[in-house]
Amino acid sequence: MTTPRAERSNTTDHKQPSRLWPLLWLVWLPFLAWPIARLLQDQPSVSRTGAVLAGVVGFVAIYTWAAFHNDISRPSAQAHVAGQGWVPFVALAGGAVAAVFSKGPEWLLLFIYASAIGGALRPRRVAALAVVATMVLAVGSGLLTGALLPALGQTVFLVAAVGGLVVGLGWNPSIGSDDRRESGR
Repeated sequence: MTTPRAERSNTTDHKQPSRLWPLLWLVWLPFLAWPIARLLQDQPSVSRTGAVLAGVVGFVAIYTWAAFHNDISRPSAQAHVAGQGWVPFVALAGGAVAAVFSKGPEWLLLFIYASAIGGALRPRRVAALAVVATMVLAVGSGLLTGALLPALGQTVFLVAAVGGLVVGLGWNPSIGSDDRRESGR
C-alpha cells in the first residue's frame, strides 16, 4: 500500500521546469544596460537616441517572443510553417550587424541573443549551423569595426557557449528533445 505522499511523488509532472526555463533567457536582458548607458553618455542627437532605443526595443521584443515560441520552449506545440524559426533568428542577427556597424563594437553582445535563438532551431544540426554562422558574423563585424581582440574573443566565446547550451537543451527529454522528429525523417 502506498502512502498519499508516495502517490503525489509518482504523479509529479517532470516537464514542469520546461514551462519555466524560457524565463532564464530573460535574465540576460539587463546586460543591454551597458551599451545603452554608453549611448546616452555620448549625448547623440535626440532623433538618433530615439532611433537607437526604438531599435533596441524592437530587438528585445523579437528576442522575447522567440524565446517563448520555439521548438524547445514549446516542444509539444503543433507543427509550424517550415522555415518560420529562421525569421526571428535572421532578424536578430541582422539587427546585431546593423547595431555594430552603426554604433560600434560595444553592441557585439547582441550576437549572443541571436545565437541563443539560433540554437533553438530544429533539427539540432541546423541549430549548430546557426550558432556557427552567428560566430562568423560576430567575428567579421568585430574585425571590420575595430573591436579590441580581447573583447571580440569574449563575445565569440559567449556566442558559442550560449548557443551551444541552447542546442544542448534539445538533448534533454524533459525540456524537449527532437530525437523522435529527427529520426522520423
